[in-house]
Amino acid sequence: YLIAKNVTLMLDYQKNIDEINKVENRIKILDNTTIKKIY
Repeated sequence: YLIAKNVTLMLDYQKNIDEINKVENRIKILDNTTIKKIY
């Protein structure tokens, strides 16, 4: 039971990391476009 719980926690954690990475990538893209607009 504990192992199964840990696995689901790990999967949730991985999903969260993926979501965070997506958001960070979007922010980077936005930063790049705003920088290009400035110059």
